[in-house]
Amino acid sequence: MPSLWYKGDDMMVSMDDVRKGLKDIEDNYTRYLTTHFREWKKWAEQSDRIYAGEEVKEEEVPQVFQTEMRVVKVIREMEELGTFDWNNPTLKLLFAELAGGPFHRYFGGIIAETVMRLTKITTASSLIEVGAGDGRLTELLLTRMKEKNLRLPLLISDSKPVVETAALKLKEQYPEIPLQSFIWDINKTPPSEVKNSLIHPTLLYERYGLTYTNYQAIDNLAQVGDILVLGGFFNNTNDIYGYDKIFAKIGFKNLLLSEVEKKLREYYPNIYAVDRKVTETIEFPNTTLLLAWK
Repeated sequence: MPSLWYKGDDMMVSMDDVRKGLKDIEDNYTRYLTTHFREWKKWAEQSDRIYAGEEVKEEEVPQVFQTEMRVVKVIREMEELGTFDWNNPTLKLLFAELAGGPFHRYFGGIIAETVMRLTKITTASSLIEVGAGDGRLTELLLTRMKEKNLRLPLLISDSKPVVETAALKLKEQYPEIPLQSFIWDINKTPPSEVKNSLIHPTLLYERYGLTYTNYQAIDNLAQVGDILVLGGFFNNTNDIYGYDKIFAKIGFKNLLLSEVEKKLREYYPNIYAVDRKVTETIEFPNTTLLLAWK
């Protein structure tokens, strides 16, 4: 598929443009992940034991993975009882703790900063967030947009109505930024209202939305996004650990990086893994931040 947009005098945005423009973000993110996940192998082995039904004490688990361990244990216990419930108070508190933990807060900031930088590099004219949920990531981006006096149209979407409630609150907090919300399940073709609300080139970003769907959802994202910022856990190695198997019980998909890239290449000639050096340094089995553009 030919590129729909160009930079300057018909010059396409190059890989070198993106690498140079994001160098400081990439360096900082790489340093953080290399330190934060340095004991991932220990946690992977312990999660295998939990999945097998063995007892693993919390104090044995590296601190950065302890909340995830508690989530994994609760999911496994519910499965054994045959009574899995998303509204379980303990599970809700643990997921809130996980979402508010150091990595997820930092990750959200990195995605927001990457979107801001790519908006400038690619001269994007509108933005769309998929899987926006309650708007936590949206608010991080809106804060930066306000600070930089960036007034691009922003569309946020989710498969659940919670996104509309989030949008009402955010519109009150950031009235100067044109914000719309839509219900859109990215497993389906984007509604015409979504397509008609965007100005190309459009930058599409997400965090964990794709990892709860499938490879074919990329077909739908490509209908609206000229530039993609994909945040998730894409499997580099094909290895499956206990935590992968347990999170699969609640819909988390083990998306192989090779297959994600294969599908992306049907639409996007340029693909860049921002955290590729983390895999090289500590053999981390996942890519967490993937960029693609037409």
